[in-house]
Amino acid sequence: MLSGKLKKVLTRLLLSSAIILMVLAASVWLGYRFRPQRLDLRPFARIPRPELVRGSIILPYTNTFSAAEVGAYDDELEAFLYFEYLRGRTAADGVQMLLTASPAESGPSYRIFVVGQDDLLTDIPRLAQLEGRGLIPHSDLSIWSENEFAHFR
Repeated sequence: MLSGKLKKVLTRLLLSSAIILMVLAASVWLGYRFRPQRLDLRPFARIPRPELVRGSIILPYTNTFSAAEVGAYDDELEAFLYFEYLRGRTAADGVQMLLTASPAESGPSYRIFVVGQDDLLTDIPRLAQLEGRGLIPHSDLSIWSENEFAHFR
């Protein structure tokens, strides 16, 4: 009889301990999941403020350099010919382009960049127009520091 009561008490104790442990684990997970997070505020992740420069409105979005990679090639001749073709097609628009070579394991890799003018009102539509004309397959706009820009230049 004593062993039956002891078995019943131990079963209840074990069951209540398991339930308490599961509730504790769920509350720790919910507390971790829904606790207030720190916001990562960066100065360049702000809403651009329009400016009037030489009689036209611009929307500057960075205080460094912006560039979009529009092509990557392994063949030097193909990269140069495509660079010259793009430069010739966009010369009237005043687009500055860079052709860079960087070493890789399988040989040099050649990349073509379109340098932005720090104006959202012209940079984004210019890249969209180049993609729309079929001159570039895609573009990835990125922000460069002065050292990176000097390195690629």
